[in-house]
This record gives sequence, C-alpha cells and structure tokens, in this order.
Amino acid sequence: MKKKTGFTLAEVLITLGIIGVVAAMTLPALTASYRKSTTETALKKFYTNVNQAVKLSVVNNGETKYWTFPSSSQPDSIMLFYDKYFKEYLKTVKVEKDSNKINVYFADGSGVGIIGNDWIYCIKARNLQDINVSFLVPNELVGTKCFTFGIYPTGPCSEGTLSYNNFYNKGVEPYVVCTTRNSDGVVDENSHITTEADLADNAYHATKLIQMNGWRIPDDYPFIK
Repeated sequence: MKKKTGFTLAEVLITLGIIGVVAAMTLPALTASYRKSTTETALKKFYTNVNQAVKLSVVNNGETKYWTFPSSSQPDSIMLFYDKYFKEYLKTVKVEKDSNKINVYFADGSGVGIIGNDWIYCIKARNLQDINVSFLVPNELVGTKCFTFGIYPTGPCSEGTLSYNNFYNKGVEPYVVCTTRNSDGVVDENSHITTEADLADNAYHATKLIQMNGWRIPDDYPFIK
C-alpha cells in the first residue's frame, strides 16, 4: 500500500505565517500605489472636464479675461457666476451654497468648492464640508485629498512671474501664489515672485507640482502624510 503524504499542521502554520509576513510587507505599498494612481486619474479628469466647460462657455460668454468674477466669500454672488459661466457646460449631480463658497458635486463622488477666483477640488466630495477655501489657512487635507486651482485670466500678480504665466488668459489652472518667503521663512509681502523651487514649500502648490510632472505625483512629492 502507498503511504499517503500531506502537510503537517506545523508546515501549514509556517506557510501561513510566511504569507502573512509577505502580505504585511507588500499591502501598504500596493495601497499607496492604488491611492496615488486614483488621485492622478481624478486630477487629470477634473482638469480636462472643467477646462472643456470653460472652452464651451467662452463661445457664448467671450474670453475669460472679460468675465465678471464673484465677490470672494459671498455664496449668492458665486452662484450667479457659476450659473452664468459653468452651469450649462459642466456635468454635475448637485450644487449647493456653503458658508462662504458653493460646493459642486460630480457623479464620480468628487467635488469642488468655489470661492471667488479660487477653487479647491476634493477626491471625495464629503471633504468639502471639512475645508474652508482659504489659501492662507493650513489644512492637512490639502495636497493629499484636496487640491487647489484658480481662475485668474488677467493674472493675479506681476507680468512675467510664474503665477502670471500660469493663469493669464487661461481657464481653471493649478494654484500658484504670488508671494514667496525670505530666507528666514517670513512671507515677503512685497515680493510677488514664486519660482518653481518654491512650489515644494507649500501644499497649496501641490497641484502645480503634479501638473508639471505630466499629472503624475512625483517620486519626491513632499506632501504625503
């Protein structure tokens, strides 16, 4: 008679233990890679869709530099702006007023908050309730789950600067602030210059960093938490 062979309980436990260790080592990396890919896809999709809406709106409303922009913290004014320039051209599931902005929700579960010329796009629309679109107030969601844009077609700062070139006569673009910091870390209110080297110092520039890398999160991306 042939003797039956099989795994002993000890061998099974050892194998399961090895599998568990390998899974524990690889799962975080796989999760991070998936989240990174999802973020990249969502940002590129939003940027493409919203600027397609801008192009369609320009046909009926003229070049963006001639648009009438809303008062920055008045939801009624922002809603009028949205209704005139975006409502017919942007596919949404809901638009609502917030305390100082309007929140626009999309079918894929993402959303964007609009306040004045500033826009903040969140991968998960529920995060819009936890963030105030104020680029002066630090927020841990920025650069990870929410990303800043703006529409400044006449240029928000001096001609020839990175910010001016980023926005001038364009649609919704990644946010680039005008001011930078001195060597002591203090904001230079008189500077009106932001260089590419400054972008990694401020999470509100995260979107611009990703755009400059072909809508791929750079390997040395500084805002991962």
